[in-house]
Amino acid sequence: AKKDEYFVLTNKLSDYRRIYILKNGKLAPWGPDLQSDVSGFSLSHKRNFLVYSVNKQGYSQLKLVDLKTKKTTDLPGLKEAQQSYAGAFSINDLYLSHAAEFHNAPRKNFVINLNTKKIQEWVITSTPEIDT
Repeated sequence: AKKDEYFVLTNKLSDYRRIYILKNGKLAPWGPDLQSDVSGFSLSHKRNFLVYSVNKQGYSQLKLVDLKTKKTTDLPGLKEAQQSYAGAFSINDLYLSHAAEFHNAPRKNFVINLNTKKIQEWVITSTPEIDT
């Protein structure tokens, strides 16, 4: 969004919650019509990236958008996840934390380098009482 433009999440103009740009009191759709609810989004501190969560049949999926190139990508390491959660962007827009839940393993926390798209598990989960 440019100056005097704001990202808004609403279902006011559609059957689904989606992201819009609000400018001069008017809403314009932003991004593709996913035919699914966008459950939330977050902008990076320098407004270079936007991450949003899509609810597809009860499973949450994260999408990362480079606002300079307008390219949308899935976050690496989350293809097998049933639920994905966005964390916080670093102040320098270099990292994004996120978490994933899998059907056969405890929740895992990751940090992704937004320049290289390299993902690193941040905290190794330990649940000795569960056989995974």
